[in-house]
Amino acid sequence: MEKLKNIKDKSVFIPFVVLVIFLVVFGIILIMWIYEVFDNWRTDLRLEYTFEIPGIELPDGTIVRDTSNILQLYSNKDMVKNCIFFVTPYIAGALYLLFVFKCLQLLYNKYITEPINQMLDAAEKIKQNDLDFYLKSTAKNEFGILLEAFERIRLALVENNRSTWAKDEQRKLVNRAFIHDVRTPLAILKGNVEYFSMDEIDPKKLEILSIMEKQIERLTNYVEEMSTLNKLEERQAKIAKVNVLEWEQEVKNLAMSMIIDKNIQFNSKSTVDNVYLDKYMIQEILENILSNAIRYAENNINIALEINDTCWSIRISNDGKPFTEDELRFAKFLFYKEKANFVENVASYDEHTGIGLYLSELYVKKHGGSLDLVNAPDATVIVKGKTRNM
Repeated sequence: MEKLKNIKDKSVFIPFVVLVIFLVVFGIILIMWIYEVFDNWRTDLRLEYTFEIPGIELPDGTIVRDTSNILQLYSNKDMVKNCIFFVTPYIAGALYLLFVFKCLQLLYNKYITEPINQMLDAAEKIKQNDLDFYLKSTAKNEFGILLEAFERIRLALVENNRSTWAKDEQRKLVNRAFIHDVRTPLAILKGNVEYFSMDEIDPKKLEILSIMEKQIERLTNYVEEMSTLNKLEERQAKIAKVNVLEWEQEVKNLAMSMIIDKNIQFNSKSTVDNVYLDKYMIQEILENILSNAIRYAENNINIALEINDTCWSIRISNDGKPFTEDELRFAKFLFYKEKANFVENVASYDEHTGIGLYLSELYVKKHGGSLDLVNAPDATVIVKGKTRNM
């Protein structure tokens, strides 16, 4: 409530009202003075010619003159003067109204337009994650308070970005330390398992050794993926012009090479000839999504590619189980695994590492797009990107 009171006390409405009252009062006085001056000049000019008209003297001594046609007596020069004396007050009034309009416009620009433009520019820069600017307000009204609020938001975002960057760097350091420290124990375990597997041992123990070997191999692959994750996150998209027909065929060929024992339905719709993207990065995205679709599909996988003059999209759906609420919310998070994978028998533990969708979303954002999971009604992944070069 105190802030609202302060805003009302410092409202831009007050200087507007004060200025309007001042200009109206000053304008009325000025126009009345100008009109009186020029009307007196017209009267003096009229009197000069009035005495040239013959008059009729009344019994009381008053002289009456007929001035109805007095303008016919004016010289050309005096006729021009009379016109000037007549129209000047009106011209002055019009000019004063223009002056009032300009004053109000300047005040409006200073107190309203300028801060609004600053806020719009700031919003656009924040949208583009460009926080290298400063908002300064000299006005102590509601718009100045809004600018100060925007500046506080900008500073909070800068601090948040710094914190996020520090956390990312810390995570990368932890990853490197983890990879370095775990590789040697894994190599030792793998060697020991291989060594004991060479001896004639109980079949049950041999089965356990086989399970251990698979899990060691899975952890080794996981460590290798972790070692490349940082590089993949820092990878830049190499945007280039790609022919739409060729790209459509490449997407279709990729799907046919990966999907062997399922039915594929491929649809494509395009209104442009070229798109701008990193087709190798997009291929990796599709490989990740198609791998998931193949793993969960019962019989059918549908792929729909649509391209227009603003964006392109790829919809990949399958007739398997729909996404759960948790999957819709968290499947794109790093290392996410669905709860069904946590089974008691570690031998059947899914080798899926949970970084595919995370990297896919990261890559598609480098194309100015997004990755969404929906049940429509089948489990569907929608990848979108911009058609034009950014």
